[in-house]
Amino acid sequence: MSTLYLEAAKVLNKIEKKNVGIRSVIYSEKQNKCNIRKLSALVHGVSGKRKELELILQKSHLLEDSNINQISNYWLLLVLAYEQLFGNLKIQGGGALARLVRKNKDKLYECFSKEYPDLINQVKHSKVYEQIPRYLRVNTTIESAESVLNSILDQVKQTNQFANDDIQNYIWIDKHIKNVIACKHEVAKLLCLDRIPSSNELIKTSKVVLQDKGSCFSAICAKITPGDFVLDACSAPGSKSLHIIDMLNKRGRLVALDKDSTRIKTLIKRISEVPYLAGPFVYKKKNFETIQIEDISDECLLGEIGCIFLDKESKLIRNNKLIMIDYLDNFKPPDLLIHVAKCDFLSLTPTTEDHLLPWYHYKNTISNLRVIVLDPSCSGSGLPQHGKVEGVNIEKRLKSLSEFQTKMLIHSLSSFQSVETVCYSTCSIFTEENEQVVLNSLEKCKNSGNLQFSLEIALENWENPNRSYQDSSFGEIYKKCIFVNPETHNCRGFFLAKFVKNSSR
Repeated sequence: MSTLYLEAAKVLNKIEKKNVGIRSVIYSEKQNKCNIRKLSALVHGVSGKRKELELILQKSHLLEDSNINQISNYWLLLVLAYEQLFGNLKIQGGGALARLVRKNKDKLYECFSKEYPDLINQVKHSKVYEQIPRYLRVNTTIESAESVLNSILDQVKQTNQFANDDIQNYIWIDKHIKNVIACKHEVAKLLCLDRIPSSNELIKTSKVVLQDKGSCFSAICAKITPGDFVLDACSAPGSKSLHIIDMLNKRGRLVALDKDSTRIKTLIKRISEVPYLAGPFVYKKKNFETIQIEDISDECLLGEIGCIFLDKESKLIRNNKLIMIDYLDNFKPPDLLIHVAKCDFLSLTPTTEDHLLPWYHYKNTISNLRVIVLDPSCSGSGLPQHGKVEGVNIEKRLKSLSEFQTKMLIHSLSSFQSVETVCYSTCSIFTEENEQVVLNSLEKCKNSGNLQFSLEIALENWENPNRSYQDSSFGEIYKKCIFVNPETHNCRGFFLAKFVKNSSR
């Protein structure tokens, strides 16, 4: 156990017991075993956050597990909790209480987020999230990750601001996702790799896409391969859809749905920037026409066609225009087809006749889906900009979100007969939106006699941080899912559960 923590606990105990000031105790002759400045900062910090710390420890049940009948344990637990949540965000040294706090740090953060969402946002932003690098997903359909990495390294060397033997500490290929490059903020800012629009040619030519590491797991865990038919059920603003398009490698189909018109236009704009795609084409007057994004109306996006994109090399494209619809049915479907449509996923009800529709109707694609990627609205508690929604009680909001997310997941698991894989994800750290949704969805499918899927290990060799649950069912779910912890994994918070149809196992 760090001497600093032990001394801080003694000081706090003496202040409480003798009702004296912090300064007089710290500067007494007996309190000289550690750095006075660090000790003073720690004691002031714990004193200032005592009310919050006590509530968080109570809600997380750590007060019950720490033998607080010993007064010294009580103050030491407050010191350790402060260090984990507000201080260095990492406890130094060993000891039973230190191990207890480390083991339950995710539970502490969850309680912290629920009780003090504004406060945790400030702490996260200033401590953890500032250390997260900028992640760049390489569009491997255009260029390899190694080639892009070399290009970035060359750009860095030309600035003469980093020693050659030190550059690898600022830029590296991610160990879990081989087409993702991480850049520390100094490099990303210097090379304009941290913004859109950007003057950097790698972004302008779509060779790289700004996408956080956690968000990349949806397509990776779904094991999307060329030729797949995929549904991105809540697709806007489009990072996951773009990743899916990349993994299809010019062969397969994607249906990208969203119910928000503004967000859909953002998605369409991003897809239109992929250099090898032609479109968007919209269905007008019994024909397909190219259209400017600002001219796309809800009328264009509603219905069973929406707007579509094709590979520019498709035989259906003539002079960057789609051939007349009268001839479309005489051609076999294109190798690559992207549908974008405005649709509430819960209202999407496939029928046995959908496969008879022409290939340019997105319900034709829906009838042959293999993969559903589902990332519904969530609290966003894993993101740095997360904060409390004014006027809304957090428990009430989480209950509402959890019920909605459960409906979405049940719909994915029960309404699409051809689907073999469903990946459910959130950018939340709350159990209510993650493990609870998984458990509720599986139980409701089972109770209705429609349990076709099982939870499967999302990603081999992935290690979640240690976490304890009062409900053992959550623990079993957690073992198979991906839980991205900003502190542990150095990227934004993210959760993913992978379901595989029993007949496909």
